[in-house]
Amino acid sequence: MKINKTIVKIGIFLIAIGVLIGICVFSLTRPKVTYVAPINGIRFEVKQGDSLSTISHNLKSMALIKSPLAFKWYVILRGWPFSLKAGFYYLDPNWKASQIAYIIHYGLTDKNRVLVIPEGMTLAELNTELKELSLLGPNENLMNFHVADFNDKLANKIFSGADPGNTLEGYFFPDTYRISPGTMIGNIILTFLQNFKHKIPVSYIQSASLNGHDFYSILIMASILEKEVPDQQERFIVSGILWKRLKADMLLQVDAAVCYAKNKAYDGCHNLSSKDLKIDSPYNTYLYKGLPPTPIANPGSESIQAALYPKDSPYWYYISDPKTKDTIFAKTLEEHEANIKKYLR
Repeated sequence: MKINKTIVKIGIFLIAIGVLIGICVFSLTRPKVTYVAPINGIRFEVKQGDSLSTISHNLKSMALIKSPLAFKWYVILRGWPFSLKAGFYYLDPNWKASQIAYIIHYGLTDKNRVLVIPEGMTLAELNTELKELSLLGPNENLMNFHVADFNDKLANKIFSGADPGNTLEGYFFPDTYRISPGTMIGNIILTFLQNFKHKIPVSYIQSASLNGHDFYSILIMASILEKEVPDQQERFIVSGILWKRLKADMLLQVDAAVCYAKNKAYDGCHNLSSKDLKIDSPYNTYLYKGLPPTPIANPGSESIQAALYPKDSPYWYYISDPKTKDTIFAKTLEEHEANIKKYLR
């Protein structure tokens, strides 16, 4: 009886091994992998000298694979246990373990340039950044592209209200991008625009219409709020002030728009002079009524929300305290002038 039990146990063990080997052999065909680092992929590091067991454990701990044992068997049967390459990888949890093994074995590290567009960055600043990353040629410039160049490539209404001849200022959504060297400038721009389209809910465009605005006006207002007001809650109040002033046919008198007229990269715009306030430009909201003709930066989602949903208040004026960055509100012109004297002089 003991012999029979031993034979049964050995048989079960061999069957289990056979099943495991069968599963692994079934996966032995070289996976068809085109490595494109996912935008929101998980950054995974293989350090020099990491063993297969360490790599498997780390992959499991980051929820990139389900079974460390199955991953190890696959790598062993492929003959790769000592040829996994050190480096940084951007991996998608939805990828198969065989794909991940292939990528690490062949050392398909992410060679893309990492580009961060912060809230409030302008086209001019972004253009400089792309050149520094060697992603744009010496004669390439984002300012040479216009709404008309991409209007038919995006099947929604994010360009609603925009003049076809306007630049794409405002439409490059603040985010982290990974761009491959050699990518054509048109495809880089399309990547930015598609991300904008993906991140902006259709409800935003619908809300703009219900409030009597086209989406482009919302985007312009959002860019002003992005550059003028650091605090999100105060942005809602300033949004209410600016929309109210527009309705009352008052000058907006927005310093950030004058800065944009002076220098689209905002260099040297910390203190505007009386001469600056007389610059003859449609962006000079001290001279010209209404919104500026285009956004003055690329706003984030919070500023877009504030532009869409302004907060009513008794205030008509505001300034920013240069020391604390707080927004100081005023109900009357006299109160506003007193605040200017107190905080800005």
